[in-house]
Parts: sequence; structure tokens; C-alpha cells
Amino acid sequence: MRDAGQKVFGDLTEAEEAQYEPFRKVLSGDKLILYNDRLKNYKLYGAGGRVLKTPEAYRDSTLWCTTGVDREGIVPVWSVDCWHFKGMTKVGAVESRTHQSHPGHYLNENPGEYEVRVLRDGKLTRVLKFTVGPDGKIVDNGIVNNNHVLGFRIVVPAQVLGDTDGQWDRNAWKTEMLYGNPLSGFVAP
Repeated sequence: MRDAGQKVFGDLTEAEEAQYEPFRKVLSGDKLILYNDRLKNYKLYGAGGRVLKTPEAYRDSTLWCTTGVDREGIVPVWSVDCWHFKGMTKVGAVESRTHQSHPGHYLNENPGEYEVRVLRDGKLTRVLKFTVGPDGKIVDNGIVNNNHVLGFRIVVPAQVLGDTDGQWDRNAWKTEMLYGNPLSGFVAP
């Protein structure tokens, strides 16, 4: 059994090495070292963000860039590493740039009125509005406080639009809102 596994692994290694060989034939110097050490398993980009696909493209490009993402934290951080070449010789140090996948728009830092729109199958189906106060908190519209809802909660009326929900009782909120308990002060938009 062990010999069979080693044969499969050996065949896989030989197949992988065979695909790298055309690149190794046209590369030398710093490009070959970088390719062998790190880049043979990465997609490489050249000038203008074009993907380098052929051994000749690897050989002729004066710029090699790779992308990556670090997902260890709560916010993914993207990175781009670029190498510059003159012929087969690396010029300068690697240029690395990182950026969060989205810098974020934090509500607590941006008080004001907000509107959330929800699409279903490309059609607008929900609209809800709320306000963030100067203290960075969502302003209580009185519904939570008037109904003695425990803990930090917010009840935001949502306007239901279109027909993508099928048939439903548009007045159910009056008697069946919160486990059969209508909410005092709630007004459907």
C-alpha cells in the first residue's frame, strides 16, 4: 500500500515538475530563483495588470506582481507584492502594499439619516430608515422604550414593496407583531 501511495505522489510530483520545466528553460538569474522559491504556484501579473501565462511572458515582463489575502483577522487584508526586473536581474526591493478589503463606513463615526434598500431578483422589495445620533448610536424611535423590550434592541419599520413575497396580510403587524403582542407606537410605513 505504501509503495502505491509513493508512486501516486511521485507521479504527481513528476507531472508538476513537467509543467514548470518550460518556465525554467527561459528564466535565469533572479527571475529563476524567485520563480522556484515562491512564484511557481501563484498567478503572476505584469504591467497593466495583465496575467502572465506563458514562459515567454514571464521572461519578457519587467514587472511581476502577486496578490494575496490575510483572513486571520475580522477584516480581510489584501496585499500586492511586486518585483521589478531589468532582464533577469531584480531591480530594487520587493514593493508590498496592503489594504483592508473595505475601509468601512462606521455608523458610530457618521451620524445622520440612513436608508437601507433590499433587492430581490433585481427588484426593490424593502426600504427601511433609521437615524444615527451625534453620540454614534442608533436613535430609539420610541418603540423599544414604549414596549419595554429588554436589552439593546431597535425596531425599525420596513416598507414592503412589490409582489415578490406573494400574498400576505398587510395588516398582520397590528395584532401579530411580537409573538401576538402588537407594539405600541409602531406605524407601518
